[in-house]
Amino acid sequence: ERPKKPRSIDKIDDGEGVMAAAKRAFAQLRGPCGVEKSVQVSHGPRGRGLFVEKEGIRAGTALLSVPRDVWYPFSAAAMRSSAPAEFVAKLDEVAAPLGARGVMFTAATLTTLGLVYSSGELFEAYRATLPENHDEEEWNPCLWSTDQLGELETSTVARDAVTFRNLCDATAQNLSLALPTQDFVRLSCLVRSRAVSFRTKTDTGFFFGLVPGLDLANHDPFRPTATLTFDGRSGPCVLRAREDLSPGTEVTFDYGPLGNAALLRVYGFTMDDNPFNFVELDPEEVVFAAKRRDLSVPPWGSSPSASWYSAGIASGSSNSSSSSSSREDDDTSSEPKKDRISLEAKEPEHSLRALGEVVGEAKAREALAAIVEANYLQGALEEGAAGWANLFQLGTALSRAANAGPTFVRTIHEDRDFLNEERKRDTWRHHAVRTRLGEKLIWLALLERLRRTEERG
Repeated sequence: ERPKKPRSIDKIDDGEGVMAAAKRAFAQLRGPCGVEKSVQVSHGPRGRGLFVEKEGIRAGTALLSVPRDVWYPFSAAAMRSSAPAEFVAKLDEVAAPLGARGVMFTAATLTTLGLVYSSGELFEAYRATLPENHDEEEWNPCLWSTDQLGELETSTVARDAVTFRNLCDATAQNLSLALPTQDFVRLSCLVRSRAVSFRTKTDTGFFFGLVPGLDLANHDPFRPTATLTFDGRSGPCVLRAREDLSPGTEVTFDYGPLGNAALLRVYGFTMDDNPFNFVELDPEEVVFAAKRRDLSVPPWGSSPSASWYSAGIASGSSNSSSSSSSREDDDTSSEPKKDRISLEAKEPEHSLRALGEVVGEAKAREALAAIVEANYLQGALEEGAAGWANLFQLGTALSRAANAGPTFVRTIHEDRDFLNEERKRDTWRHHAVRTRLGEKLIWLALLERLRRTEERG
C-alpha cells in the first residue's frame, strides 16, 4: 500500500481513528528503534509529533536509539546497492546535468522508490506511521499550481519547484515507472521532508536516508528539547533529552539554521519572523547584472532567466549555511561547484564577498544594486533606475509595482498586513507570503546598508 500525501505540519489529525492507527504502527517500531517507554506519538501545536507521556524523562536519556541494521535499509546507499545497475545508470543520466543537486535528487529518488516497493515488517510498520492528508490543498510548492507558484513572486523556491517536477516527469518516463507522475512527485516530496541528510567522510561525500521514528520529531531552532547524534556510517542514530522533560513536553530538535525558503521547499512550512532567512541567486544572474550595469541596460530588460522574473516559475534547493543540519539539505554533495549564492542582510560584507567571487570585487556592489532593481523594481521606475535608490524611492517603486502586473503582486506593507490579520491560520498562501516577504526585507536591508557604505566612502 502506497503512503498517501502528508498533512501540513500545522494541521491536526481529523478523528481519533487516524491517530490510533499511527500509535499502533509506532508501537511496532518501539523495539527496533529503541524508543524510550514514555515517548509516544501524538499531536500538538505543530501537528503530529513525539511527546513525553505519563512519566518525566531525565536529561541525557536516549529518547530514540536506532541501530544501523534498522536505519541502513532505508538509506539511499542501501537502495543503490540493491537496485538493478541499468536502472541506477538511467537515473544518474537524468540527474547528471544538475551537478550536486542532481546527485541529491538521485539519492532521494532511490529512497522514494525503495520506500514504495520494499517489503518486510519494518517497512510496513514505518509506512503506517506516515501522515495522511485528507485536504484538497497541497502542502509543498512542488505540488502547487502555476497561480500558486506565482504568489512566491521572484523567489527561487518557485523555479526549483518546477525543476523538481520536470525531473520527476523525466525520471518517470525514462525509467518507465508504474507510478503516475503526480503520485511520484508527491511521494518524493514526502521522502525529502522526512529524510536525514548531511555531509560525511565517505566515498559519496554525503548521507541521505530515512530513520524510522526520528522523522516524527518536529523542528525547533530556538528551544529544542533533544539533540541528535548520528554519523550515517556505522553507529546508531541517537536522540537524547537536552534537559529534564516533564509529561506533555514535545520532543523536538534543530534541523539547522534554515530560512523560510529552505523550510518551504523541503518541509512545506514556514515560520513567522524567521531570523535565518536568506536570498539565493544563481551565478548567471550576478554576471548578467554586472554586464547590465556596464551596458546601461534597463533593469527590466531581457535576461537569461527572464521567465523567472515574469512569473517566478521558470524551469530550472535550499541549503542551510551549516553543515551540521540533521535534516535534508539539497546541496550536501562534496562536489565543490557553487551553484547558488546566499545573501544575508545581517552580513552585507559577506554577501559582497560571495558576489565578488563571481564578478570580481570591484563590481560586487554594482551587481547587487542591479539585482535588487531587477528583482523588485522591474520596470516600475518608468524614469529609469540609475545609481543607488534610497529607501523612499524604493518604497515608492514598490507601491507602484503592486499594480504593475504579475511580476510583483504585493508591497511589503500589504504582505505584513495579510500575515497580521490572519496570523493564526497557516495555509499555502501564508507560507508563500512569509517566504517572499522575508526575501524582500533582505533586499531592502542590503540596499540600505550598502547605500550608507557608499555615502561614507
